[in-house]
Amino acid sequence: MFILKNKYKLSDEQLVSLISKQQDHKAFEIIYDRYHQRVFTYFLRSTRNREVSEDLLQELFSSLWLKAERFDPKYEFRPWFYSIGSNLMRKHFRSKVLDLEGNPIEEIDQETPEKILSEIEKTEEIRKLNDQLPEHLREVFWLRIIEEFSVRDVAKIVQIPEGTVKSRLSKAIKLMKEMYQNKNQNYA
Repeated sequence: MFILKNKYKLSDEQLVSLISKQQDHKAFEIIYDRYHQRVFTYFLRSTRNREVSEDLLQELFSSLWLKAERFDPKYEFRPWFYSIGSNLMRKHFRSKVLDLEGNPIEEIDQETPEKILSEIEKTEEIRKLNDQLPEHLREVFWLRIIEEFSVRDVAKIVQIPEGTVKSRLSKAIKLMKEMYQNKNQNYA
């Protein structure tokens, strides 16, 4: 019992080491508890599809279990983990078959943005504005502002230069301010 209680106090890096070296199910469970909701939300923001996001989440945690030994403990776990998730999303979007107009051929999920937004724990106004951003800006904004990754970590996750992260973040914030001001002017 003492060992189990102490596992909750271990860092993410220590837990991944236990998963890697001992295939420790409890350590995996703790990582899952710490990250599943946040990563699911990250996927949902990009895919806007609950089922796809759940599939990506399952694939991400399966990858963690299978690839834990590849993690280098001298680095932070979170950026490494999110970069795996980001790569899974890219793979998902690349594999979609599109019609001549660029729309996915598969059936579109009927969840409305309002239903999706009600499941996310951040403020409703920011989520609505974030949804209106182009994907490349939305991802950077979400990781930097909502998930609070550093610019360097966002660059690693999304696999773009830090300067591009800063540029996209600046554009995202500027667009969100404009959308917010336009929305409020419409109600005046």
